[in-house]
Amino acid sequence: MAKKYLLLLIMIFFSCSLQQNTLPENVSQKRNSSKQEPQNANPYRALQSIRADPEPADTVRGSHYWTSNEYAHWVWKTRIENIGGALMGVGTDQLYLLAGWAQSQVIIPLDFDVEIINIHFVYGIAFERAQNTSEFRAMWAEENVPMMEEWIRTEYGEQADEIIFSFIRGRSSISHRLRRESEKYEELNIPTFLTDQEQYNYIRNLWINGQVFPVRGDLTADLAMTDSATALRISNVPLRILYLSNAEVYFDYLPTFRRNIIVQPFDQQSVVLRTRHTSRFTNPEGDIDYHYNIQPALSFAHWMLEHDVPNMWRMLRRNDPTEIVGLSHITEMPADDDDYDPPSVATLADGTMPTIRPFGL
Repeated sequence: MAKKYLLLLIMIFFSCSLQQNTLPENVSQKRNSSKQEPQNANPYRALQSIRADPEPADTVRGSHYWTSNEYAHWVWKTRIENIGGALMGVGTDQLYLLAGWAQSQVIIPLDFDVEIINIHFVYGIAFERAQNTSEFRAMWAEENVPMMEEWIRTEYGEQADEIIFSFIRGRSSISHRLRRESEKYEELNIPTFLTDQEQYNYIRNLWINGQVFPVRGDLTADLAMTDSATALRISNVPLRILYLSNAEVYFDYLPTFRRNIIVQPFDQQSVVLRTRHTSRFTNPEGDIDYHYNIQPALSFAHWMLEHDVPNMWRMLRRNDPTEIVGLSHITEMPADDDDYDPPSVATLADGTMPTIRPFGL
C-alpha cells in the first residue's frame, strides 16, 4: 500500500511540473499562470513566446499616450474592412477600433512604453468582464476603480501592482476618450466596438480565446518585431495590418527597422497605416492635426530592402490623394525611381540578410 501511495505522489509531482512549465516565461504574458489554458489549447500559442525588447531610457517627451490623439481613423475603414489576418501596432484604443472593422484574427499591441502594455492588460480585464458596450465603458468610471483593482489582482498576481499603477494614471483619460469616440461614431453612423454589440463581441472573444498578445516592443529593436514575424508564420497567419501611427517621425529608417519590416509575413492584402502631424497635407474632417496614409505593405517592404529613402517624410512625398480628403496612398515602387542607392539593412540573428518572403510562398 505504501508503495502505491509513493507512486501516486511521484506522478502528481511530475504532472504539476509539466503543467507549470507549459507556457514559457515572457514579459508580454503577465496573466496569472493559474488562469492560463494549456498551451496546446491555443492554435496561436507561438505568439506567447514573443520576447520583449529592452525598456527605453525614456518615453517620447516623457509622456505616456494612454489614448490615441488621432480622431479620424474612419478614413481607413473601407480599405481594411474584413481584411482578417493579424493586426500589429502601437497605441491603445485605436487598435481595437481597427481590429473590429478588419475582423482581425490576432491582435499584437506593440509599444515600447511598458505602461501602455499594462493598459492593454486592463483592457483585457474590461473586455472579459463586461457583457456589452455600456458595461465596458462603465469599467473605466471612477466609482468602479476598486472593483477593477480587485479583478486585476485576481488575474495578474505578482504583476498586479504595476498594472494597477498604470490603470490609475491613465483611467480618466481613457474614460473620456471612450465616451468621446462612442458619441462621435454614433453621430457618423459608423459601427465600432464601442457602439456595435456584434463588433464588441468579436473583440471580447479575441481576449477570451487568447488571441491578443501585448508585448513591449520597439519598431527599431532586435526582438519583438522579428519574433512576431516568426510566430505569425508558425501560426499560419498573415500580418494584414501594420499600424504605425506617427511613430516613424521619431527615427530615420534605421537598418534594424528596415530588417523588421522586410521579414514580416505580408501578402497582397496587407497594408501599412500611418499618420503625420503636418499642415503640408490635407486633414480629414474631425482631425485638424493629422494626415492619414495607407501603403501596400509588400511595397513598403521593397522600399526598405531596395531603396535608401531615409525617413517617413521622404516616403510621404510619394503619396497620391484618394477620394477621401485627408487620406493619401502610396503606390509608387522603388523601381519607379531611377536615382537611389541600396540601403544598409541589419542582418537576422543568424547573420544572414533578410529577404522578402510573402506569406504563403
